[in-house]
Amino acid sequence: MATPTMLLRENSMALQKPELDQSILEGRPEKQGFLIKYTSPLEPTWDKSVLVGTWRKRWFQLLNGHLIYFKLPSDSKPRGWYDLEGCRVEVADERAGKPCCFSLTSKSTSGNT
Repeated sequence: MATPTMLLRENSMALQKPELDQSILEGRPEKQGFLIKYTSPLEPTWDKSVLVGTWRKRWFQLLNGHLIYFKLPSDSKPRGWYDLEGCRVEVADERAGKPCCFSLTSKSTSGNT
């Protein structure tokens, strides 16, 4: 089974990098596992022929309405996070040219990518 892949529309995600409220990390994750995360340098293009960013395997946890990611499952400090309130999720297999791919778009101003 393929590892799910996530495209992030970071131009619509927050460019600010506020600190993650530590209370969000309390409790048990609702879901957790590896995702392959795509991040583009500044302004992503969704035409698969011009994806120029990087794909990185990261450990994700869904916790208290936030998608939090770490480099490894053993890491205690998150590398980044997304507030999922108001997010839109779309299938993005064709755009990314990868199976099991989805795109996460947020109107939120909170997040650390």
